[in-house]
Amino acid sequence: MKNSLLMLLLFALVIQVGCSQVYIDKPIGDAWKKKQQSQLLGRWSIENDESSIYEVQRNKAGELIFAVLFWEDDKQKFTMHQGDVTVTHVGDNDYAFIDFREEMKAANTTEEKAKGTIDGLTPCMIKVKEGSRIDLTFFQAKALAKAIVDSKLPGKVINQDPKDTKVNDKTGVLLSAADAQIAELFKSADVMNYLDQKATVTLKRVGGAAR
Repeated sequence: MKNSLLMLLLFALVIQVGCSQVYIDKPIGDAWKKKQQSQLLGRWSIENDESSIYEVQRNKAGELIFAVLFWEDDKQKFTMHQGDVTVTHVGDNDYAFIDFREEMKAANTTEEKAKGTIDGLTPCMIKVKEGSRIDLTFFQAKALAKAIVDSKLPGKVINQDPKDTKVNDKTGVLLSAADAQIAELFKSADVMNYLDQKATVTLKRVGGAAR
């Protein structure tokens, strides 16, 4: 899908496999302080793949803004997209909540909107390593959807095709930060059961030292 490709270009990788998506309505946890945020500022690329450049800066309001610049060979031109990211601390875990809803709305076709594109933030676990590497691990939509269907977790399961009631690779999930069980999941070690650890992406610093 077009918006899944956009996610890849925006911040590290396709959010989940194929068209599957995990969204949450707002961030969970305590926002990183300015000193912690500074670890993310600068220019990054995906380790072993420098085809796209990711820039993270902080605006005057103290908000983190990211942009990605990539080359579109078929169009023979550069394209840039940007969004906001909120990073929080929850128990022993840290998360990035990526917001590119405006970009997605601009990219979605009328047909995709009719299928009920989910509107929310994309959460992922974040680990900063020695200031020059960042690991991003995204949630597995299929695993979360199964837990919701089995009444193990609260949330909303949305399929791209409303007629398709089975949990599959096109299943989307919308979580609510207000649900105590979801907040506890983000805090606990059990969250690892719902993260796609095999698909962790590492960003490496290529410029703009942390400040």
